Amino acid sequence: MFGVYAAEPHSSMGQGAYCAIQTTKIGTTGDQFSFLIDATGNAGLVYANAGASPIFRTSLPIGWDSNNQSRFFSIESETNSRDAGLLIQNGGSTGAGVEGMNLWLDNSAGHNYFDNIANASGTTLRFRMMTSGTPVLAMTIGVDGTGTIGYTNFGGDNTPNNVLSVGGQSEFQINTAGKVVKYNNITTVSNGVPSEVATVDLTSQSAAIAATTMYTTPSSVAGMYRISWVAKVNIPGGVSSTLGPFNIKYTDADDNAIVQNLIALNDFNQSTANTTTGGVISGTFIAYAKAGSNIQYVMGYTNGGGATMLYHLHIKVEAL
Repeated sequence: MFGVYAAEPHSSMGQGAYCAIQTTKIGTTGDQFSFLIDATGNAGLVYANAGASPIFRTSLPIGWDSNNQSRFFSIESETNSRDAGLLIQNGGSTGAGVEGMNLWLDNSAGHNYFDNIANASGTTLRFRMMTSGTPVLAMTIGVDGTGTIGYTNFGGDNTPNNVLSVGGQSEFQINTAGKVVKYNNITTVSNGVPSEVATVDLTSQSAAIAATTMYTTPSSVAGMYRISWVAKVNIPGGVSSTLGPFNIKYTDADDNAIVQNLIALNDFNQSTANTTTGGVISGTFIAYAKAGSNIQYVMGYTNGGGATMLYHLHIKVEAL
């Protein structure tokens, strides 16, 4: 039943009204309001017992301009323990939607879903933005040729072929194993791109440091690692104080030899400058380390007497 109802006592000053449709559920006799266009022009599916004034219980977005010239369409469940949603589907040959999109709240699980219901490889969910009067593809979500692996493209690539890609030609790509397989439109090899796996940051050190593990390689595979370091005097010591030598210790992946004291004494790993402006050592070393082994650092130190020399040490380990 369709009706027009007064939203306020009518007078020469105001005659607000709303429209509503009342329905009766199958197997019941009582009717209820099911569809409402309120006095400000907002519309939607609501629930209210007959005789009550139907109102929207919609929680408006933060920043919503709620004057009577703004409009919304609301879909509300009968109670706060039921689902609600918007189902946009074609009818299909039997009346069941076979393609389309469902936007709905699964109240029991507390999840909100965007469902592309077309159950086929190559189907996509696309987001477009208007640019200079033309809709431009901004993001694509879909499945690969097997129909099982999801992919997402941020950009204009209509047919991305990895789980995450960026750019109109998918110039940046990450595969299902989490590896960067393309960077700056160049296909990568091995681990894809370097990743920082360990860091050491020590300040105001006043002694040598014995072999200390900074990273343990994964047990399943050997790997190549780049170790970069810098150490600097922050308080000079007595005459002839020496910063370093800095050394690395690891197990070689090819012959299982324990490699240590590998760096010849030079300005990269040892300094006798003993000043805050000149007492600096830094360098980089590449190690091919055995699976499940430790990569360690060793820091030498000599104080020449008198004041105690203090130094800072910073190390980073990258998997290549």
